[in-house]
Amino acid sequence: MVYAALAAASVGIELGLSDEEIAAGVRHYETVGHRSRIVRLSGGITLVDDCYNANPSSNRFAVDSMDALGGRKVCVLGEMREMGENSAQLHYELGRWLREKGVAAVYTSGGDSARIAAGAGDIAVHFASKAELISALPGLLRQGDTVLVKASHSCRFEDVVEALERGV
Repeated sequence: MVYAALAAASVGIELGLSDEEIAAGVRHYETVGHRSRIVRLSGGITLVDDCYNANPSSNRFAVDSMDALGGRKVCVLGEMREMGENSAQLHYELGRWLREKGVAAVYTSGGDSARIAAGAGDIAVHFASKAELISALPGLLRQGDTVLVKASHSCRFEDVVEALERGV
């Protein structure tokens, strides 16, 4: 969200807002829908709900932003849809990058997300269905984890977020 804040600050400067007014606006920013929403769950788990959209760059930015939240990094990922003929390769490369980045665990479900798991290797588990993923998550997550949930909107991973919020 840093780039969006910088763009908004630039517009504010152009419109003649003071530095204090711009800073106040950034401080009061609230996410809309399932876009980079941070939720503190029971059990000391920090949830990063970013399941509105997914592509290679947005996944990398989301994982990079997890560094500021601390805890063991866990990614719960669905497909990045509409990636074209290189979709399988893009998913695989994301998995490899997650492993190199030091993500502790990757859990995937849906189509090409199996390629993310393949790229991530032994830190990853692919689930045949979203329902299986949801029912397995309570046994896979630990106190203090920071959990990113991200997928293309059409994958409906807000179901995963809602289950985690209910404590399922």
